[in-house]
Order: sequence, then structure tokens, then C-alpha cells
Amino acid sequence: MPAADADWQGTREAFDGFANALSRSKSVNINSKKLKATLQGVVQQYFRQGRPELINAGLTEADIEPVDTAFHELLRLSNGNNKASSYKKQVKAVRAAFPAVAGKLEIMLGTKQMQAPSMTATEAQVVATLASMVPSAAASYQQAIQDLRDVGRVSFRGTAAELREALREVLDHLAPDESVMKSDGFKLEKDRSKPTQRQKVNFLLTARGRSKSAISSPQDAIGTFERGLGDLARSVYTQGSLSTHVASSRRELVQLKRYVEVVLQDVLEL
Repeated sequence: MPAADADWQGTREAFDGFANALSRSKSVNINSKKLKATLQGVVQQYFRQGRPELINAGLTEADIEPVDTAFHELLRLSNGNNKASSYKKQVKAVRAAFPAVAGKLEIMLGTKQMQAPSMTATEAQVVATLASMVPSAAASYQQAIQDLRDVGRVSFRGTAAELREALREVLDHLAPDESVMKSDGFKLEKDRSKPTQRQKVNFLLTARGRSKSAISSPQDAIGTFERGLGDLARSVYTQGSLSTHVASSRRELVQLKRYVEVVLQDVLEL
């Protein structure tokens, strides 16, 4: 995985390469097309890759203004035959500005890392297991985790769908409809054309030799989860205040996520 400041570091390394080449030049004026092309490539890399990365990290225009100014001037110089001393003056300005920019970048990246929510041991275990088994389910589950920790989120309908899909995909993977329907004593529930999730859990855990009492816990969790999703959908029309609805939805989904984890820990044998 690339470092969080890979583009900025790449820009600095490219700039250092140009600066070293410039220092080796003995010419009074810089007429070398190769050296100018190198410089133009560095400037382009800064404005297209390094600079956007600094802004995305949280640095302000004022923070990077000295670097901007020096690179603009270097680009201007490269479009004519100008004194090497003029180039070296701007190179010195860039190098003088780099430490402050690098320091600010480290502070911003460190702050973001501290603010980034870390997963619990259970969440990390579920994600790691699903990633190797059903990657799309792992992505849905992980997205739900992020949604619930997003303090600015105003709708959780997508979050509920992510949790539902994560559970469905895992059970479909471990207990395919055809296999469940061929099992001894299987019977479709009323008005159903395929096995329910409760039946899939029963099929899966029975095959593993679990007792009825042990199977009842994840089955009950599924039932509670499904009822909770229905109640959550209906609450959209009964909550008058958006802020009240958002807070209530978050609390309810946090609890529903726990029921999903009860099922996943059982069926994944975590």
C-alpha cells in the first residue's frame, strides 16, 4: 500500500534530482533542453500530484504559497534562456519552504490517523475472515462500520442495506438454496419459494453437530434483526424531527449490527 504522502514524497525526490543536476552545471545561463525538460516535469508533478495531496491532507493555500511561488518562477525561467543564479535562487526558496510544509503535513496526517475510527477486535476478525471468503460481504460489513461512525451522516438506509447484504451473502455462500432444500426433513415456510435465513442457519449448524439450543441463539438473532429492519424503515414516517430520527436510527442500527455479528460469529466459527 502506498504511503499517505507518496505523491508529495515523489515530488520532493524529483525536485532534489533536478537541484542536484543544476548544481553540477557550470554554465552561466541554463540553455540545456534536457535540464529544462526535467524541471518542467518536476513542476508539473508538483501541481498535478504533490500539491493536491497537500491540500487533501488539510494544508491551506497560505501554508504552501512559498512553494507555489517558487515553482511558478522556476517554470517561467525554464521557458527562456536565463541565468543559473536565477534558478538557484528559486531552488533555495523551495528548499527553505520544504521543512515547514513537511512538518505541517505530518501534523495533519497524524491528526487524521488519530481521528480515524479503529475496528474492534470482533469487527477486525469478521472483516479478515470475510475478505478471504466472500469479499463483497466484507466490503458491505466494513462500509456499515464506517457509516455508523460517521458523525455527519444524515441517512442510514444504505447502512441497513449493507448489513442485510453482508448477512445474506455469507449465508448464501455457506448454505446454498439447493443444498438446504435437499436436506432431510426440509420444508419451505408458508408463502416462501426458497429457504429463509433462519433455515439456512439451522441447516448449516445442524450439519456441524450443534444442539438445538445452540442453534436457537443465531436463529433468534436473525429474527430480531429482520424485525428491527422493518421497524427502522417504518420509523422514517413517524419521526417528525430529522435530528431525532438520525440519532434514533444510529442507535437502532448499532444494536442490529450486534445481532448480525452474533450470527456471523456462529456461522464463521469465530
